[in-house]
Amino acid sequence: MANYFNTLSLGQKLDQLSKCRFMETSEFEDGVNALKEKRNGFYVEIGAYDSKIMSNTYLLETEYGWSGMALEIDPARSNEYNSNRSNKCVTADATTFNYLDYFIENNVPERVDYLQIDIDPANTSYNVLLSIPFWKNKFRVITFEHDFYTREFDDIREKSRKYLKSFGYELVVSNISPN
Repeated sequence: MANYFNTLSLGQKLDQLSKCRFMETSEFEDGVNALKEKRNGFYVEIGAYDSKIMSNTYLLETEYGWSGMALEIDPARSNEYNSNRSNKCVTADATTFNYLDYFIENNVPERVDYLQIDIDPANTSYNVLLSIPFWKNKFRVITFEHDFYTREFDDIREKSRKYLKSFGYELVVSNISPN
């Protein structure tokens, strides 16, 4: 998704972002259009990797004034992110990170506009998904990279969908892929 996403125009990127994978059922009717022109939103990006080239949040931060937090296990990548972006990237292992404590201590809004989980391999992304405090924080749009196409962890796609549905999220687009 990342390479494809970054080849799109600004309008197309916002349109794609607004069609991402999950959103709360109660917001389904107006949720698809909610992020298209949203200014000053808030994101949580787990698996930041590159600050610009492969980032789904770079555009939100630089063009739409969003704030947020990112998490990256690689210190060099985290440092690169922090040198190029105004929002903070925390260097930490996403699988052992205490999201609830961090969200409370850093005043992360209870309603976050965008959550991205993109950790490799897919079973690691799923374990991170299970550690997000969905009982406390709500997310308007969630993208979750399940890597179903690799067939390495065939069950992750269905398990993640079932888990998010249990918190009231509805699948909007089943897969976003450059193919």
